[in-house]
Amino acid sequence: MIRTVLMQERQRVLEEGLKKGLEKGRQEGRQEGTTELLTRLLEQRFGPLSPALIAKIAAGRADELDRWTSRLLAAPSIEAVLED
Repeated sequence: MIRTVLMQERQRVLEEGLKKGLEKGRQEGRQEGTTELLTRLLEQRFGPLSPALIAKIAAGRADELDRWTSRLLAAPSIEAVLED
């Protein structure tokens, strides 16, 4: 009986860990895709990006990437897109 309960708890913990790991991987994948898309669109609109700007975009958090992407079409300059 105790062995069965322990095995069930172990299975539950493993499944929970797997679920968390998959969600983290999805989030990282979405962020990577957004970073690549934003970089490509900025280059098409404003020309080649400096290494510093590429690094800033690559280090951007998900909320920053969303904000920058939203500004892309209306911003008059790349600085206006990436301002804090």
